Amino acid sequence: ENSKGKIFLFGDSQARAFADGVIKSGNELGYDVAVLATAGCPMAARAPLGVSWCEDIQDRLLDLVRGCIHIDRLPWYVSWCNDGYRTKPALIVIGNSVTRYLGDEYRLPTKSGSLPQDNASRIDSVVVATQEMIEKIKNENVPTLLIHEAPSVFIDADISLLQPKSKIEARRYSDQASRNAVVSALDRALTGVASTATFDPASIICNADLCDPVKDGEIIYHDSSHLNVKGSELMSNWLTPKMKTLID
Repeated sequence: ENSKGKIFLFGDSQARAFADGVIKSGNELGYDVAVLATAGCPMAARAPLGVSWCEDIQDRLLDLVRGCIHIDRLPWYVSWCNDGYRTKPALIVIGNSVTRYLGDEYRLPTKSGSLPQDNASRIDSVVVATQEMIEKIKNENVPTLLIHEAPSVFIDADISLLQPKSKIEARRYSDQASRNAVVSALDRALTGVASTATFDPASIICNADLCDPVKDGEIIYHDSSHLNVKGSELMSNWLTPKMKTLID
């Protein structure tokens, strides 16, 4: 079948965890979906502290937004944009972690280059860097769907002969203040922005303040903060109409 075009899913390990649901929705709408996700490298305007290689990845992903042609079978330093800029993607989907970049080790620098110190400043640095990247994509006349980090749950992955199964428990939504603060701030900042939408997995995972890693008797998490295939595909019913609205 002929594809209507291409959708890209960019981001870090959260994007990888969301891939099955995004691919399912994109294919239902008639689009090819390509996933370019690198753990520890968010699709944001700045790279985390000490992760200098991430800047190059962020720049190259922006080239794809501009319509750069990349030949998959060749290393990208050989083939990158050899054929110039052609067809832009129909949609960019972003899946970034949040809490990872609030700790000391992987903070996102501010726009001035300084490192945020207190928690409020760290939250703001994540929000602003994400917002700036979405603005860059918007300037290329390409719509963006931002999928927020999945809410965390309790999964003890320790496995032994005496206790072969993981301990899996729900976690309170209200106990995830930093994650929720970033999500709320991004939602406020992006509300009303043309060709931009957000989706919070918590809206379908959490109920009555509990975020449950089990739905309909099946585990939907790979680990405490990443969805598995079941969890990712669970989002598809909500992602499809959002993606369709942005593309149309």
